[in-house]
Amino acid sequence: MNTLNFFHELYSWFNAIANKEIAISKDAIDYFFDPYFNMTVNGQIVVNSSQELSNHFQQIIQNTDNIELIMPFDDFITAQAKVILRYRIKQKNKQLITHVIGIYTLAPDRRAQSKWELNYTLPEEGVKS
Repeated sequence: MNTLNFFHELYSWFNAIANKEIAISKDAIDYFFDPYFNMTVNGQIVVNSSQELSNHFQQIIQNTDNIELIMPFDDFITAQAKVILRYRIKQKNKQLITHVIGIYTLAPDRRAQSKWELNYTLPEEGVKS
């Protein structure tokens, strides 16, 4: 699978769990994320291993209002084992848009590995997606 298809599959999976179409499973976490995975959001480490992701995703879904990761991505840039991805998150019920830039390091088997750095704006009301 090429890198763009991998990220489409990953973000489609997240949208499916956010919409409660499917549950978060250990098999899916193991498929998408390297065990040494960590996530930094706006300079703060929020996840230190793939094992912590299930709880992190559950918190996002519980604390936000009907979210969707908008695809196609605004920008998708790859260079060796790095991916830079610019996309938007829509909170559907409140009509809020959050702009995100993510820098991802991929494992040799092309799973999301070691580092996700996400930087985002505060949600803006009334912004068209």
